[in-house]
Amino acid sequence: DPTGESRLKGLETLPGKESSRIEVLCEGLRAAGWQAEASASELVVRAGAWRGGLERPPEVVLDPHGDHRMAFAFALLGLVRPGVFVRAPECVAKSWPSFWKDLAGLGVRVEERAVAR
Repeated sequence: DPTGESRLKGLETLPGKESSRIEVLCEGLRAAGWQAEASASELVVRAGAWRGGLERPPEVVLDPHGDHRMAFAFALLGLVRPGVFVRAPECVAKSWPSFWKDLAGLGVRVEERAVAR
């Protein structure tokens, strides 16, 4: 909900994966304009600078830190927040090599663009 607050609980299993998923997710949400706070087991997300509406937000490149699941999450974030790009999108090949093609097949605009690593 771009105008309210969301609480995700029970996230104790996220540390120690391919990345520190709670931290990476917070970093991405903040870069995309939301307010995000995390503890070891909970993530709180609040409406931030961009709340949806008619004005297009600036483009943002989110870094999944090589974690395929974070790349998936950032791709979904791009469905509600225009201008989201994922750095090193090839990391999805670990579990879903055709993810970007499949997403485009659902009618989602998937654009490949060179970004600084």
